[in-house]
Amino acid sequence: MSEGACVVVLLADRLVGNRHVAWIQGTAGLTDTYAMGDRMQRPEGSLVDLYTLEQSAVKAYSQAGITSPEEQVDCVEIQAPFASSEAMAYTALRLCGSKSGRDFTDQLIAGRERIAVNPSGGPQAANPVSATALIRIAECALQVRGTAGLRQRDGIRRAVATGQGGATQFSTCVVLGSDRP
Repeated sequence: MSEGACVVVLLADRLVGNRHVAWIQGTAGLTDTYAMGDRMQRPEGSLVDLYTLEQSAVKAYSQAGITSPEEQVDCVEIQAPFASSEAMAYTALRLCGSKSGRDFTDQLIAGRERIAVNPSGGPQAANPVSATALIRIAECALQVRGTAGLRQRDGIRRAVATGQGGATQFSTCVVLGSDRP
């Protein structure tokens, strides 16, 4: 168990003025059946496929006008407190194909992947359970705004934050960008 807190300030478009903000370009959340046995051998995919995350991403990407996440997303903060669930999220978020997850991971480890994944260190670095998904959104906002300090990556114009809960049956996906939606 861990504790933590996070706050995000939302403004109406008319109140933004000259502030440098991260614009919410797309959001989606999905809940799946609670019974794990119901999610084992179904046509939509198994537990490994992270169906709710995949479908949340599809909806959020559509709202944001993203058709090629591997080309149009600069940064991802994945709410995955375990290395295995982070690796599964790469495919669900369409950052790589289902057969190229290992190559994508190898490229990340070698520092040769264009997309910044969890520049904050992600929840594997700190996982305050009740706040961790909101922290992913805040971290993406900092990257888009260029105010992430020592964690800042160059050229971040669009970032994706995810949240997951339960036994991966609850998922959210939020797209933030430097441009108005």
